[in-house]
Amino acid sequence: MGTIKTKLFVVRAKKGIKSMQIVAKETGLSPATLYNFENGRTKRVDYNTLASLCQYFGCEVGDLLEYVEDEE
Repeated sequence: MGTIKTKLFVVRAKKGIKSMQIVAKETGLSPATLYNFENGRTKRVDYNTLASLCQYFGCEVGDLLEYVEDEE
């Protein structure tokens, strides 16, 4: 079974946004939620969180997450 990895850092870097505090302030999401999401410490993601991030960054869910096969 594979794993889901976050690509939030990549999306944020492409948009030139250096501070997660800016993202938190402008989306209304908590800094802790964003930090955990970006660092792969989230066990589950709320649809509203994904929707807020997609709207803010002008991206699709697939831009924020990727499925990675486990190495054998």
